Amino acid sequence: MEMELTKDNCHKFDDLSIFPHDQLTKFFMSIPKIQALGFLRAFEQDFLLRYLEVCPDDLSEDWQGSLKYKTHRVGELMQPAPLILNENQTIGDAINGVRKVSRCSC
Repeated sequence: MEMELTKDNCHKFDDLSIFPHDQLTKFFMSIPKIQALGFLRAFEQDFLLRYLEVCPDDLSEDWQGSLKYKTHRVGELMQPAPLILNENQTIGDAINGVRKVSRCSC
């Protein structure tokens, strides 16, 4: 019987790397980012690099950016701004800028 990893049972496992990558991703997306980063930091470096290669690109980029910061620092929770508008832009230029931003798949 396949065991499912959830936020209610994750504390029972010493090594989350035993779970399939898709199940890890689903689990990490169900918990606060700061907790997910703690689990990611606990992985052996080789496993972490392999996992980040196969998880969705947007998550991989976000987590890699966050993991560059020391724990308990604001930087690990920050996300890049999807769009920056200049107050001197015309409304038309701002609208065109917003239209060019790809939609989030969150």
